[in-house]
Amino acid sequence: MVQVREVVKVFDGKEVLRHLNMSVERDTIYGLLGANGAGKSTIVTGLLLTFNMVRKVERMEI
Repeated sequence: MVQVREVVKVFDGKEVLRHLNMSVERDTIYGLLGANGAGKSTIVTGLLLTFNMVRKVERMEI
């Protein structure tokens, strides 16, 4: 399980994510829905960087 608590992300002095809380259970598929600019890519990139998985994803064929 991955748990994220009270995450805040700041770009150029502006909070773009505020107090993010989420849990992702093992062997489960989740989706992120939201308007353009809502922070979906920021959340995924932050999680991948946290777990040092960016290089693995860059090489994966989709």
